[in-house]
Amino acid sequence: MSAAGISLTGASMVAMAGLLVIAGVAPKKVLALVDWPLLVFFAGLFVIIAAVNASGVLQHAIDIVGPTLRAGGLAGAALFVGVVVVGSNIVSNVPFVLVFIVVVAALPHPAGSYFQLAVVSTLAGNLTPMGSIANIITMEKAGPLGRIRFPAFVGYGFAITLVSLAVAGAGYGIAVVTGVAGALGLAP
Repeated sequence: MSAAGISLTGASMVAMAGLLVIAGVAPKKVLALVDWPLLVFFAGLFVIIAAVNASGVLQHAIDIVGPTLRAGGLAGAALFVGVVVVGSNIVSNVPFVLVFIVVVAALPHPAGSYFQLAVVSTLAGNLTPMGSIANIITMEKAGPLGRIRFPAFVGYGFAITLVSLAVAGAGYGIAVVTGVAGALGLAP
């Protein structure tokens, strides 16, 4: 992956090495602070996503919902939001976005769809503990002290997700009607 022709991985490694030199900290001390089980968990999510991608299941699902998504309108928008919310809570929002971005690129108005994907996947991360890696980290670190039960999380998460998606949808609707979304290149 690259941005502006620069490898993000390489740039990250150079920045890390530079910071270690500037700070004068031994790499061994820094590596001891890394949450290795969390990194393995995160890597595992991406392995699962790659396997789903390679299996053809994803393509089959896209073949089913693709025509409605491409048609747009209220049905396409509702399906888009529904797919992003459900997908983000099955595999977590970041891995889901990496897979679904291919679908967005093929939609009639990709600029607006990328924006919608970013907003909806972020807000969808509030629904369940799996919706966002931040939720998983928080629940793990809270452990027995936090006593965050799944049904309680989903109860609050459902209300928060529903209200935040409604507010975001209304805001986007107002931006479309007033021409602001069009001026920013985000209108359908």
